[in-house]
Amino acid sequence: MENGQQVTVTVGVKTYTATVTDNAWSVTVPAEAVGELPTTGSVSVTADVSDKAGNPATQASNPISVDIAAPTIAITGPLAGDDVINATEKGQPLTISGTTTGVENGQQVTVTVGVKTYTATVTDNAWSVTVPAEAVGELPTTVLCL
Repeated sequence: MENGQQVTVTVGVKTYTATVTDNAWSVTVPAEAVGELPTTGSVSVTADVSDKAGNPATQASNPISVDIAAPTIAITGPLAGDDVINATEKGQPLTISGTTTGVENGQQVTVTVGVKTYTATVTDNAWSVTVPAEAVGELPTTVLCL
């Protein structure tokens, strides 16, 4: 394609133009326009250009996936059966489990208990981490928020 030719790029329903330079072009889609895309699904992206004689090139197209919906996470409770770690439970491991939505398999969940951090892996929108017995035993005997 000759330098100076205009490329018309359509992203969803918005159109942008670019100029060919050394057989290359690019457009920047403004953040505001990205924010107007659907939160999930597929969006069509097409590019059209003609040479100086007016002969159109075959339209280029490439669908893009959109995933800008915020995920959610929850802790499945109550912990330790009643959200209280008693003297007997303080010497045992504590399993903390939960659920997610909108989180892909393999993503990491970070759980902080007191000052220690544990990592779990999401599988089918569920995760679980076990706090070792010695760490449970080190917890203060006051109210502690996760």
